[in-house]
Amino acid sequence: MIKVPISSIVPGAVVAKPIYNENGLLLVPTGIILDEIGIRRLIGLGVPEAFILYPELETSRILEKYAESPHIDDIIYHRTRVKAQKLTKKLMTRMLDNQKSINVDRVSSIIDEIIDQLLSADDIILTLSRIRTIDDYTYEHSVNVCVVSLVIGIDLNLEPQKLKQLGTGALLHDVGKISIPEDVLNKPSTLSAEEYNEVKAHTEIGYQMLINSGIPEEAAQIALYHHERYDGSGYNRNLCGEEIPILSRIVTIADSYDAMSNNRVYRRGLAPDVVYKEIAALSGVHFDYKITERFLRRIDLFPVGTGVVLNTNHKGVVVSANKLLPQSPVIRIFRDDTDPKNAYNNANHVDIDLSKTKYLFIKETF
Repeated sequence: MIKVPISSIVPGAVVAKPIYNENGLLLVPTGIILDEIGIRRLIGLGVPEAFILYPELETSRILEKYAESPHIDDIIYHRTRVKAQKLTKKLMTRMLDNQKSINVDRVSSIIDEIIDQLLSADDIILTLSRIRTIDDYTYEHSVNVCVVSLVIGIDLNLEPQKLKQLGTGALLHDVGKISIPEDVLNKPSTLSAEEYNEVKAHTEIGYQMLINSGIPEEAAQIALYHHERYDGSGYNRNLCGEEIPILSRIVTIADSYDAMSNNRVYRRGLAPDVVYKEIAALSGVHFDYKITERFLRRIDLFPVGTGVVLNTNHKGVVVSANKLLPQSPVIRIFRDDTDPKNAYNNANHVDIDLSKTKYLFIKETF
């Protein structure tokens, strides 16, 4: 299963996850085979992308397995995600246009909704999509960071009031970006020193906006400190270690995770296993090592549907995760008709549990 732009879909593709419009209404349910007319209609409706699979690749069973490893989109209701995204966009747009304050009650209500849904979920494992629309990146990013932060907060057993402040600050952590010119924010090349200073200023500006709107201090501090680093190398206050409030330390990881996982104007998103290794490598450097340890338990290292290359150069796809050994999932290897040795005894495919082999391992993903 892959997530691709609607314009790239080839007729015959099967819808692997429901397709909704921007208001959260269902357009196409799971299992529908898309033809040219259906694809054109989705393009006309402004649907940017979809999760699909192609039956000839024999991945239909992957769809059933996928529910065991939910995307961030799945762990809260789609209507809640859409509502949170629209609210974030509306708040930031209104503040940009009219300098109006934030509706604290509406923010509080959506945070309560997200927390309730997360608390009712079982054993959440995080996997982020790697394709999204650039225009709405800031708003989608804000909601993802909010959800991921709350997952970490729940895992850390934060008290309800702390969770509420964490969710509020995480959702609004980038509000100060409305002060950054669009051409700087989406610049595909390296920023100049002056432009970088403009970007860095969004933490201070965002903090003042939140304080002036009546957002509690501890939540507002998240906007101020989410670019501080555990080793003191961040900005703007150069705080280090536990000088950085714990809620900000949580959001720093969630913010980096989402940013690394998704496409930006200046680079492509990284594969889940690469993001995992990058965050692990920065534990104790950019990130609080205790929080990082908890967080990494929640990342799906090789999501179901990930294309992989083994050390034998055989290509396959992940069909099942291994919670005890996440680096060793079950891989489905497809028959290679060009291989004269036919390593898999004329079978169309073979499933290999890497946790039960001594010599096979994943070399890379695709």
